[in-house]
Amino acid sequence: MIAGIGHTINQFGDISLDLTNTDAGVHGTVPFLQYPDIAIIHDLLEVLMFNPKTQHGQAGQSAVEFALVVTMAIIMFLGMMQFGMYLYGLSIVENAARNGARMGSVSQSCPACEAVAAASSALQGQPIIRAKAVSVLAPGGIVGSTVRIRVTAHIPLVVPGGESFGLSPITSVTAEATFRQEGWSP
Repeated sequence: MIAGIGHTINQFGDISLDLTNTDAGVHGTVPFLQYPDIAIIHDLLEVLMFNPKTQHGQAGQSAVEFALVVTMAIIMFLGMMQFGMYLYGLSIVENAARNGARMGSVSQSCPACEAVAAASSALQGQPIIRAKAVSVLAPGGIVGSTVRIRVTAHIPLVVPGGESFGLSPITSVTAEATFRQEGWSP
């Protein structure tokens, strides 16, 4: 806030402005011509009305806004990554169930045993699959009957506090596959 504006005239007739900004603690004397340019006065008043306290508060506000935006962006990125991991895990489990049921349907000795072994081997070494389980829902064994396999697995939760965002259901993936038992005579 401009607290005082004064002027002085020297021996040559030049006019000087004396301006004081009490908020910023600025005091200045500026030479002033007989016909001053309005833009110069405006710029001078802007500089003298600068309040460092207000600018510092705005810098703090900008830092808080930046922190909030970056935090939300990271959470959104991790959420997209979690959803991608879910889809990838679902694809792995579906392929394992399909492979297990297919191997069980063409087996001539123990269709259920072959189905479980094939599904388990398809899940072996997958990086995001945790706590895998393979179960036989229909064992097959007779030509024309069905071999039905269920494969369940868990994927890790990468979003911090993901349970509070409702992401718990996408940490478990399940798939089922059914094939008709094939048979032939030797």
